[in-house]
Amino acid sequence: MFAPKYFSRRWHGEVDGRSILWRDMILIGTVINLVVAAIALMLLAMDAPTPIAVAVFFSPFPYNLFLLLSFLRSPQRTSTTTTIAVIWLVLVTFI
Repeated sequence: MFAPKYFSRRWHGEVDGRSILWRDMILIGTVINLVVAAIALMLLAMDAPTPIAVAVFFSPFPYNLFLLLSFLRSPQRTSTTTTIAVIWLVLVTFI
């Protein structure tokens, strides 16, 4: 799934913006962020150094930002879906 074509197709607008928003961001991206957050919490519970747990927690951010920027480049976006995408990025980054 995460082959170079995956990133290239999204970046060049070859994937429908609705697919990026609902499947890649809301569904897959949220699951990735929840799993990584759980791992970061487990690291803290196991007395791992806090900087390591924080680094793990924020490790999906480049992918999240890529998804948002890819979505913003798609012509199918509307002001409502753009707002949803930005709110999603804020929520998965800080919650």
